[in-house]
Amino acid sequence: MIYESIQYKSILRDRIKEVRSLNKSITMKVLADRLGIQPTYLSKFFNQEKIHLGDDNLFSIAQYLDFSSTEIDYLQLLKAHDQAELGERKEHLFKRIKSAQNENKLSAQEAEVQTDKINAEMEYLLDPICLFVHLGMDIDNFRNYPFKLCEKLGISRNRLIQVLKTLEKAKLVELDENFEVVKIVQSHLHYGKLHPLMRTHQAILKTKINSRLLETSEGEKQSLLVTFTSDKEAFEKIQTLFTAFLKEVEEIVGKSRNKDVYQLNFDLFKWF
Repeated sequence: MIYESIQYKSILRDRIKEVRSLNKSITMKVLADRLGIQPTYLSKFFNQEKIHLGDDNLFSIAQYLDFSSTEIDYLQLLKAHDQAELGERKEHLFKRIKSAQNENKLSAQEAEVQTDKINAEMEYLLDPICLFVHLGMDIDNFRNYPFKLCEKLGISRNRLIQVLKTLEKAKLVELDENFEVVKIVQSHLHYGKLHPLMRTHQAILKTKINSRLLETSEGEKQSLLVTFTSDKEAFEKIQTLFTAFLKEVEEIVGKSRNKDVYQLNFDLFKWF
């Protein structure tokens, strides 16, 4: 993280070491030749405090070492601060340096938080157990004693802790030090069909569902498949009924108490 340093020569030196660890052919001579200066001058630049590169040379070497445009601006700012002799200007440049550090620190923190959230969302969508545990948190018996879910889902205590951590990273629950749920931040999630992982999530979930159906007794399930011939008009009427049915189900569920977790699948599509 270059913004943790205010010594632009140290930043360049560290980047050169990093690049050389990947490509031994990048020597000081190669860098000097690229800048059109003598290798001895480049060596003096790194070893003598009062010697500096010109703005164009600094820009060129920073580009070659793959610094971003924002990072190059920061390096130029550090160089200007090093060379400034007027106290007021030096103080002005230092304030700009601190401002750049704070801005980029916040950006880095936001990016890190966002990355964690995206990774947690991926874990949630690609692991059906996350969905079942999340829904279980809506039920008092499991929210207050989450480890009861281990037996219900056939998972270990450590596996449940891993899932709870994923839910916490996804900002869905808040946990205490004993991994008990302090707060449900978001109890229901809906990922639309445009979400890039939605179809993958459905495919994984359906595999889990099929396995569960085989284990469930006939008296505790309704499982039906119908394949039929018809026409487009009938198909559209069925689609309308399907939409109305889902709305009615949503109303019924909304008025009910959270006592258990159920599954409803209903697929309608054309084979040919």
